[in-house]
Amino acid sequence: MRHGNKGRRLGVTTPHRRSMMANLAVSLIQHGGINTTEARAKELRPFVEELVTLAKRGDLHARRLVTARLRDPGATKKLFDEWAPKFVSHPTKAGDGWNGGYVRILRLGLRKGDSASISMVQFVTAESAESSASRKPAQEKKSEPAKSSSVKDNAASEETS
Repeated sequence: MRHGNKGRRLGVTTPHRRSMMANLAVSLIQHGGINTTEARAKELRPFVEELVTLAKRGDLHARRLVTARLRDPGATKKLFDEWAPKFVSHPTKAGDGWNGGYVRILRLGLRKGDSASISMVQFVTAESAESSASRKPAQEKKSEPAKSSSVKDNAASEETS
């Protein structure tokens, strides 16, 4: 029994799993989004969110901790200089800082070869957070004109007949 053992094994040894998480995190930091299996994505999210939290601190000790986990100085620099400043203040919360939720997982479907569930992992930026907040009212507005145009079409057809 696996009592008290958190996390997924992912079918690999512990050193392989640590290297895989570091490599996935480096790819995510460099590209802003990656496609991987759902199980790996779910394991990657807390790993990367802890790194972003350390990067928000911005001190030397945090930089050394992140470098030790990522083993890529270029990715560490990009995380501290480009990604961490984007997560200092949250666009939808007035005055509150951004506490977690830096990474989103979007399910894409099944892989053709082995039918594994594939997901996209990407950073949640301020622009995407604002657009998702404003997307809900936009959908409601779009549905209203569609109804009114069909009413106009019905009224026009009744006038002609």
